[in-house]
Amino acid sequence: MEKVLNKTKALGMIIAALVVFLLISGAVGFGYGIYIGLTHRGISSGELEVLLQSNGIYITGIADLILIVIFGIWYKKGFATSKSGMSVNPVKKILLSVIFGLSAGIGLAVMVTLIHFEAMNIKFLDPKYISYNSSDSYSLLRGNIIIQILVVAIIAPICEELVFRGVLYGYLKRIFGVIISVILVSIMFGLVHMNIEQGVFAFLFSLCLLFAYEKFTTIWAPILMHVFNNLYSVLATYYGFEEKYINTQTLVFVEMFVALIVAIVSGYFISKKK
Repeated sequence: MEKVLNKTKALGMIIAALVVFLLISGAVGFGYGIYIGLTHRGISSGELEVLLQSNGIYITGIADLILIVIFGIWYKKGFATSKSGMSVNPVKKILLSVIFGLSAGIGLAVMVTLIHFEAMNIKFLDPKYISYNSSDSYSLLRGNIIIQILVVAIIAPICEELVFRGVLYGYLKRIFGVIISVILVSIMFGLVHMNIEQGVFAFLFSLCLLFAYEKFTTIWAPILMHVFNNLYSVLATYYGFEEKYINTQTLVFVEMFVALIVAIVSGYFISKKK
């Protein structure tokens, strides 16, 4: 009976966590929309949408900061432990997390993009390719580089790790155990990206994040992985790294295979963590 009650309580906390996450994420944008409506009388819906998109990074940053406070306290009270896989040989563990996060993120992102483009019959570097990579899906990777780094590469990863790999995964494990919980929280993480390509990538990358989390027994492992993966995306997009230096389909495949091999090797060393 006690087990049933504990699982029921965990399920209730999962629902509560999802409601809080979605409510805060939506409320900040909704509040900004009301503010614009009140201060810009007669603004059209199209103009309002442009303003929301142009300030999307600030809206995201504010919402994520609020969520970091809420879920940081939630995680610390319910799941934080003094036992940490980073406590022994921390430099080695940090380097492994960074290398694994970067290589897995790059390799999986390229792989998912190539499969998606093939399915959509979009050829490498044709006008549709350029148009797709300049779409609203990448609206957060625009504007001031410092703000991009702060929000996309630091605030957002910390927020998402506390919410998904921290609180939600912690409660799911109390009901289903590790394997099913890994799959479920990764599906949730993919769904919140609201985009097929990003959703598939988020699902696969979440599996890697949870692998490191389980091996190192600390939320800092997936946070480091997520931060450096997003930092690479911000810098590569801002400086046009891939357009300048990885500008043929052959080089793209080389990038993907090298990154995935490095991810497999670094993942192997993480799996051997005592």
